[in-house]
Amino acid sequence: MKYVKLTHRLFVPPDTIAIEFVEFESNDETFDMRAKVLMEENEKEREKQIDKIQSKLIAMQAECCRIQIERDELVCRTPFFLRLGSKEYKNALNRLNEQLSAQCQNHEMQCEELHKVRDDLEAQTYEDYSTLKHLLKDMGYTLSGESQKGNSSITIEVWHKQ
Repeated sequence: MKYVKLTHRLFVPPDTIAIEFVEFESNDETFDMRAKVLMEENEKEREKQIDKIQSKLIAMQAECCRIQIERDELVCRTPFFLRLGSKEYKNALNRLNEQLSAQCQNHEMQCEELHKVRDDLEAQTYEDYSTLKHLLKDMGYTLSGESQKGNSSITIEVWHKQ
């Protein structure tokens, strides 16, 4: 009889110092290999998302620099008295400032997205747990027991396959 023991903490209760995690132990080599491959794929997908967001951030920073340089050049090449009274100058400066502001807001949103993808252990843990659970069901395992480990939020599931 083959078994898989799935130990996990999918959430951390308030006022608790702990981290979310998923671990498994099995006597089924096929399950072990497939589970490790799926966990690596999940990790690669997260890394791919992080790389994509970082690429966007680099492009946004370059665009911000371009706009700032264009704005600085506008200020430098416009004589002082034209800066005070020229509507063309003021319109161009306002347009560049609005573009810079919009780019900075987009940059800030992408930074928040990057932190969410990189640092959200709860979502990563739940994704890994869901992947393992689907694999267990696909391979014909059935849940035969589930228990809490003491007063903690750690759950131990035992899955069997004939």
